Amino acid sequence: NQCFFCQKPSEAHEISQPNDASAAYKYEPAKVFGTLKFAGRYARTASFVRFAFDDNIETKDAPKNAFTLLCDYWRAPKPEVVLSVIGGYQNIRMSKEMQRKIVRESIMNVIDSTNGWLITTGNNSGIAEVIAKAVAERQAIRLKNGDKGQIICIGVAPWGNIEKRDEIERAVCASGERVPKIIYGKTEANSHCGHRARNLSVLKVPQSVLNADHTHFLLVDNGAQREYAEPAAIEFRADLEKELTSNGATVITVLIEGGPTTVEQAFASVARGIPLIVLAGTGKVAKLIATLKYCYDECENKDAFKSKAFDLIKQHFFPTGSQFGETARAWLNQSIWKLEEICKFDKMLLVEANSNSRKEFDIAILQQLVACKKISRLALAVQWNNIDIAREIVEEFDFEIECRHAELMTSIIENKVEFVRLLVECGVDMSQFLTWSTLDTLYEETEPYQGRELKLLCKTGKKKENKTSSVRNTIDSLTLSTVEQMLIQFTNCPPRYCNRSFGLSDEGFDDPFHELMLYAVIFSRKEMAAYFWQQTDRPLLSALIAVWLANCLRKYFQKRFNETMVTSYAEIERCSKILLKRVFTASSKRRQLDCWIQHKGTAPNGQVIW
Repeated sequence: NQCFFCQKPSEAHEISQPNDASAAYKYEPAKVFGTLKFAGRYARTASFVRFAFDDNIETKDAPKNAFTLLCDYWRAPKPEVVLSVIGGYQNIRMSKEMQRKIVRESIMNVIDSTNGWLITTGNNSGIAEVIAKAVAERQAIRLKNGDKGQIICIGVAPWGNIEKRDEIERAVCASGERVPKIIYGKTEANSHCGHRARNLSVLKVPQSVLNADHTHFLLVDNGAQREYAEPAAIEFRADLEKELTSNGATVITVLIEGGPTTVEQAFASVARGIPLIVLAGTGKVAKLIATLKYCYDECENKDAFKSKAFDLIKQHFFPTGSQFGETARAWLNQSIWKLEEICKFDKMLLVEANSNSRKEFDIAILQQLVACKKISRLALAVQWNNIDIAREIVEEFDFEIECRHAELMTSIIENKVEFVRLLVECGVDMSQFLTWSTLDTLYEETEPYQGRELKLLCKTGKKKENKTSSVRNTIDSLTLSTVEQMLIQFTNCPPRYCNRSFGLSDEGFDDPFHELMLYAVIFSRKEMAAYFWQQTDRPLLSALIAVWLANCLRKYFQKRFNETMVTSYAEIERCSKILLKRVFTASSKRRQLDCWIQHKGTAPNGQVIW
């Protein structure tokens, strides 16, 4: 026979009784804290602290203190979005493809685009391990791209069920450091289950091992061990989610597979009003909740649902009936009403696992975020860089002009060409969008997305400014004025933006796409420049300008021995020449454009920059 909770042979376990000696507990300030150094090739570290937490009033502020510790002491940036992932403790059956689509792509894209937090059980198995691996992969990508920002992944685990907890405590006490550094070595223990059967005789199970890819651990101590330590961790985690919500974050619980403990975790979150997304197609408890939800919607009265629920739960966990003893029956009776509360929760969404799972999951998170934060769906789609959802939203809903302008501005600044293309195709009037002040803002706001060398280039251009220049020109940021000085330095052409960005802020441009193409070339954005070039009224002139400007920028950075920038601008120059050749040979009429000969930006030597 298998254990109902951990699915291991029942004869491998010992029977234990709960210790009802809570009256002898003594509450003291947290003394076990520091940094865990995980043994292994890469020597990863994680901050940790042990909190006292149970139903005693003296520990009720522990979740609030944990949030303060995370943000104020450990310097974790306050999150906009928190995904709390619950599910199986053991090796999950979720396919590799589903893990890639849901975890490595959808979940990590949401966290990456919002600088959000992840919360798991912290153990080195099951869904927590899958999440942690995805975090490590995405962190490596960030570092490769020069982003040193840390993805916050928090493990909330019961202290009484952690492998080598006594060694951790002894090492902390023996350390003389203000913040002890504790080596958490390899362990032979299996990190499989941490199930709960409160107020019942339960079976002992192996302790859990902490996962090395988490950044922080909140270890919850209620004075109990093994299974009796689990309830406190569940309640603490749910209270922490509530605390995060009260501090402005949008917290969403994501349920993948799962066992009996997952029911307790989901109920604890639902009881505090935390939105829940259930990936029904992943099986186990997720599938059970989906089935019960369907029955709840179909049943005419509460008694009928309870009767069906009892049979469904029994069939799900005890298909043969051989393990259905008193312990299991008591747990089942306690769980029916909790599952009923989950099923009737209005913030619970079901997502089926199929070929479109990622898209459906993204939409489910989008719906939960929109409901919680009351912000634009389109803004979230742009923030997540999900063009498929954005296309559906734009086609389904009508948006105010201001909304589309705001998202177009964001898309241009963040170099999201497909979103720019979508919004332009959906009717954004570029002559209304691109004013002098808008273009000035684009140059200024895009500065963080470009390297230090481009800033130095603009500073070089500033050196030729008149000493009586506007005070604004002395500000160390990219503006139309500083960009103009840079261009004059290269070409000796007449000023293009001279003071107009300050006096005529609402005036537009004759060819807004031409101005945006210049912007894209300056910031070495090849795809963006090519798209704006396609939309210009004067493709031949614009292609000539792109070639000339890219050539000047390339030569400048060659002198500074910046191979990265040289390569970038050389590629833009090459592509611009291809476009120029295509336009030049397409029609002989384009070689005799009046605007080409008469254009005021044509320099005496035939070199064109405007």
